[in-house]
Amino acid sequence: MRITARVAEPVVMRGSTTKRIAMLALAGLALVLGVGARTTSEARTVPVAVLKGQERVDAALHGTLKAASLCGQVAELVCSQVPVPLDRTGQVSGTVSLHVEELPAQGTPRGFMFLIAGGPGQGSAQTFGLGDPNADALFRYLFPGFTLVAYDDRGTGSSGLIDCPPLQVALDVPTEQTAAAQCAQQLGSAAPFYSTADHAADLDAVRASLGADKVGLYGVSYGTKLAMAYALTFP
Repeated sequence: MRITARVAEPVVMRGSTTKRIAMLALAGLALVLGVGARTTSEARTVPVAVLKGQERVDAALHGTLKAASLCGQVAELVCSQVPVPLDRTGQVSGTVSLHVEELPAQGTPRGFMFLIAGGPGQGSAQTFGLGDPNADALFRYLFPGFTLVAYDDRGTGSSGLIDCPPLQVALDVPTEQTAAAQCAQQLGSAAPFYSTADHAADLDAVRASLGADKVGLYGVSYGTKLAMAYALTFP
């Protein structure tokens, strides 16, 4: 496994959203690593989730893409849903549908770059805002030639959002502990399945849905922990 750390170059652009994203970009850590094996089946005979990059865009434009659709303010952005098991041991039933956003590379393709937000609790798709022209320009500058992928982790954003208001306003440790216990009670038997290990396994499910044999990871804050966990679990 090859791990490369890099510090993103600063970019000055207008707009409060872009400034926020730029600040996140400066704090990021990029990891490049190899995983899995590429699916080589023809696009016509495989599930929609395996379509890659321009194939997805073409299919969406021609109305043949059922599990994904064009979205955002730019024509190229494709949104899709990747279903994953709640409990991969099978002891607790249920699934989680992960919201995935994919912006195809410009120029010569170099691979896939996953943008992973912090928290834990931030939905990456919502945080990085792909589909906004300013955000797209920034991340295409930082990662030229890469197809950009941002998805909401289970329990965040549009991937089965966990909403625990008392925990969001807790200001001290005792209050946080009480609020966390209430939130766990609210989740019931699903509570154990929102760990970093689950997030790493979900990331690999998204990778597989793209048909990618290797991916780059750009993590911010908690996203750096998830990137390292993924590298260790799926070298």
